[in-house]
Amino acid sequence: PAWESVELESAVVRTGDATKSISKQELNMMDADWVGSAPRYPAEKILVASLPGLQLGSIVEYRVKHTLKDRAFFAMRSSFRSANPMDELHVRLSVPKELAVKITRTGGLEKKDAPGITETATTSGTAKVIEWTARNMQPIKPEDSTPPLWSFVPTVSASSGNWQAYATQVSAALQKASHGQPLTKKLTKTVLKDAQAKTDTQKVRAIRNFVAENIRPVGPSLNELPLTAITPADKTLEDGYGNSADRAVLLGAMLNDAGLDFHFTLASWSDLDSAKPSENLARITIENPMVSSFQEVLPALSLNDKMLYLNDTDQYDALGATSHDNRVGLMLSGASRVGRAFGNKAGQIMQIKSEPELRDRGVTNYRIELDAQGNAVVNITQKFYGNAFGNQKKYYDELPPEERHRHFLEMAADISEGAAIQGEPVTKFDAYPGVVSLTVKADKYAVREADRLYLTLPGSLGNLFKLRSDQRANPLYWGGPNRQTITTDIVLPEEFRKIILAPENLEWNAPNNAGSIHIERHSKREKGGDTLSFVYETDLLPAVLAPTYYGELLEINRRLSHPASRTVMLGRELE
Repeated sequence: PAWESVELESAVVRTGDATKSISKQELNMMDADWVGSAPRYPAEKILVASLPGLQLGSIVEYRVKHTLKDRAFFAMRSSFRSANPMDELHVRLSVPKELAVKITRTGGLEKKDAPGITETATTSGTAKVIEWTARNMQPIKPEDSTPPLWSFVPTVSASSGNWQAYATQVSAALQKASHGQPLTKKLTKTVLKDAQAKTDTQKVRAIRNFVAENIRPVGPSLNELPLTAITPADKTLEDGYGNSADRAVLLGAMLNDAGLDFHFTLASWSDLDSAKPSENLARITIENPMVSSFQEVLPALSLNDKMLYLNDTDQYDALGATSHDNRVGLMLSGASRVGRAFGNKAGQIMQIKSEPELRDRGVTNYRIELDAQGNAVVNITQKFYGNAFGNQKKYYDELPPEERHRHFLEMAADISEGAAIQGEPVTKFDAYPGVVSLTVKADKYAVREADRLYLTLPGSLGNLFKLRSDQRANPLYWGGPNRQTITTDIVLPEEFRKIILAPENLEWNAPNNAGSIHIERHSKREKGGDTLSFVYETDLLPAVLAPTYYGELLEINRRLSHPASRTVMLGRELE
């Protein structure tokens, strides 16, 4: 990043008896890939070192010096285990005596007697010195879906910052860049006039859409730049591009010129939920201020007594959806009247929330009309909520006719090989939620054997957790909520109304209140034909689950993946 310089002081490659040292000609300083498309920002550099004579089995000794300046405050974090065995790791922290630095120890270091790790504290002149030495540390087992390393291995974190002071600093820089911008003020009037925006909702949508359509998102995150790099709104408007902070400044300036009350909020990608599973990750973020914790800036305001966040959605999204739902937020100083009314205070860690109807959720309904020979007319209707609405709206709006035709042919083939599309597929995104519907005719969809019909349900929760092993050594991490409903309605042939085999009802609550899974079967006998229905629902929260719960997850995953959870066998009803 711009506030950091890196120097490779030495690098030596030892292969057998041969020793080679790196030369200056083998060092290359390169720009980050975004620099050419965003020249306004201080360039981020990448140091590339080509090690001489490197072979399998070589030993590499190197010394790297990092120099950091112009950051809002000092912060560091060091973990004492990794995926590689560690003979020895020495961490020395030396800070001025007058600088208040909070030290946090996690992952077994809390009692300062973690196996293989020692800690000493001394003074040296005007500095206080704390040293940690780890020896003979065993590697952690490489596994999928692990939480951040620092959340479960011995780790020390140090920070001189506090969120209240940082919020004040960032807010001052954002407010300065968003006020007194004549070009932006003039443009706002034009945008609102062209959109014929009269109500507050219409004004917000017009402003959001203008910035999304005209300001190219490019550049480093807020945490990768000094605050002096935040750009005035007029300059961002002239250049036609900006990072998250600069786009937020422009949005804020336009909202202010439109007479709308708002405040800035910093946003992280870390989960923060009221449920227990993810609180350890959030706690470390809250208790150990680090500039790297918050990467994005979201203007927030209230419409119809509901909080709404901008700058992480575009013109395709439903107004009020946010990709930072359930994530950690930091309310900035100078918060609006609306923010205070909603219980948020300057410098306070908060939870960014979408309204319930705007949260990510998938709803799929299958309707299968079977005849006695196993032929079927199958309709699939999908509804898209939250960010999925915008993603799918953009996809279908930009899909060329030939690719659209191919897309629905593939969708039909997923239902049944050789299925023929009936009628015109429906894509409806001019209202919320978005709807996609397709009807196909599938011969031999169910297998007929004498007096029985067999079929496999097209939608289920098979391998929901994507578990790939029978044992687990490290915690398991679910990085986001999983909300979906899959409904299958089977209209039975008149002579095949006897249910011999079908998925059973199931209720499962995840460990640590991390959500639930619900499967329900019910039937309805009507004059026009019996209907057998199945509902699969998941409502899972972000979670970090200890390895002790893995056996329970394996069992529920086995049950959901078993053929019995998606197979239906019908028998002939003899008169």
